[in-house]
Amino acid sequence: MFAAYFDESGSPDERRGFLTVAGSVSSTQKWFRFKIQWNAIVKRHGVEVFHMNECASGTGQYAGWTTDQKRNLITDLSECFARHAKEAFAVTVLMESWQNINQEFQLAEMFGPPYAFCGRFCVSIVRSWKERRRISAPVEYYFENGAKHKGELINRLKKHDGIIAKFAGKESAQLQAADLIAWKNRRVVQDIINRPDSMMGDNLRRSLAPVSRVSRKFNVFDEKELLTFCRRHNVPPC
Repeated sequence: MFAAYFDESGSPDERRGFLTVAGSVSSTQKWFRFKIQWNAIVKRHGVEVFHMNECASGTGQYAGWTTDQKRNLITDLSECFARHAKEAFAVTVLMESWQNINQEFQLAEMFGPPYAFCGRFCVSIVRSWKERRRISAPVEYYFENGAKHKGELINRLKKHDGIIAKFAGKESAQLQAADLIAWKNRRVVQDIINRPDSMMGDNLRRSLAPVSRVSRKFNVFDEKELLTFCRRHNVPPC
């Protein structure tokens, strides 16, 4: 048995924002060992539940932390993740691109709002990974419980993909790891788009370091990629 866990980062309500759904897949045996080790690391660093956004901004339980304290926590958690995850996945949508393409094509009508689109695309990537590895064991799909448009994802996964999505809260170590991956991917894409000169060479490698040791499949949908997607999937024009 395998399980995949996904969380989102960003907001679908910001026109110039970015929305990422990301996570990873592994066997239930590896996830069991992962959970024990992840929770021990979090506790050792004096944290109750890991939240990447709070850690990055130095708010909440991370108020007053130094840069080194935050970096050490992320490093320890990333090493734990790398030991247990089989593969990481991420799908990021540029919201301005989505809104522009959605005015030309019935993208949202066919695939739902951006969160549902990204969530379903993540599931399709996991399925492709499973086929490539010739894995016959079933995969369960978990998503973080508080996402906007959660209902749309549930309905579309069930209707179009035959999958009953499961949901859990941030107390799940696997979803805390998904939170880290989603935040990192969204931030890297955001910086590449908005500050391209700052995301070259060593800077880019450092930004991706938390997931660099895990085989990964990351997808970014800008206007060009969304247009290609609509044409490939015969999305009708508005």
